[in-house]
Amino acid sequence: MGYKKIRKLFISAAAILACILVFNPISAYATQSGGRNMILEKDVSLDSSHSIHIYVNAYVEYSYDEGVYGWINNITISDDSGVVSNEVNVETLQAVDGDETGYSTYWIRYLFCGHSFLEDYRGYINIYFNCDEWGDLSGWITYDYLSNESVE
Repeated sequence: MGYKKIRKLFISAAAILACILVFNPISAYATQSGGRNMILEKDVSLDSSHSIHIYVNAYVEYSYDEGVYGWINNITISDDSGVVSNEVNVETLQAVDGDETGYSTYWIRYLFCGHSFLEDYRGYINIYFNCDEWGDLSGWITYDYLSNESVE
């Protein structure tokens, strides 16, 4: 009787481990994890008289194996994030591309379209979050200009 109970217990434990590895492999390897609010800001000069201010308020969930690697589990960007300007009206701010979580660097790309009285402005806002092997988080924003002919 004891052998059958041990065998059933072993099979049950193996099945649970297999489910974890198949459905959420990251949690099986994490030795540390956490979550933190991060605020990223960047001022972008569109030309000599027009600029935009990019503001990102995000909650970042991460895990890491100390001294080996870290990764981003989930990103929640709050509704108060966005682009503001006194000189440029924002027409479009739409997520167009991104990375899946589970890597050390997560990124998401937004298409920005705006206009002033005489000019139209188009570009991509790229937002990055990174977790290193010690659980230290970093983030940054880049802006890629597009000419008017580049956007369909």
